Amino acid sequence: MFDRLPMRATIQSLSTATDAGGGVQNVYTTVQSGVRCSINTTGGSARDEFGQDARITSHTVAFLSDDLTSQVQRGWQVIDDDTGAVYIVRGISAGKAYGNIGKFTYLTCEQKLYTADISRS
Repeated sequence: MFDRLPMRATIQSLSTATDAGGGVQNVYTTVQSGVRCSINTTGGSARDEFGQDARITSHTVAFLSDDLTSQVQRGWQVIDDDTGAVYIVRGISAGKAYGNIGKFTYLTCEQKLYTADISRS
C-alpha cells in the first residue's frame, strides 16, 4: 500500500513574467508529472474574495520522498491527474522512514472553489 499510493499528480513550479504593458503574471511550469500520491481534505472555510463567494478547502498531499525529483517550494501547485483539481502549496514537512515504509513528504495545500465553478459541476 505505501509503495502504491492511490492517486497521481503533476507538480508545477511558479515563476513570474512581465508583459509588454508592465503587468506581472504567475507562470506555472511542469517539473514532474504522474507522481503517485495521496490527497486528503483537512478542513475548509468560506469567504468573499474579489466580489465572489470563495470556498477554501485545505488538503494534505503526501508523496513518497524518493519519488520526487525536485524540492517542492511554497507557491508551487499540484494538479490531481484524475480530477484536474488544483492545489496551491502553502507548507512542506517531511516524515521519517519506518521499517520498510519509505519517508513521506507532506504538502499542506489550499484549493479555492468559487461559486461560479461549483454551480457548473
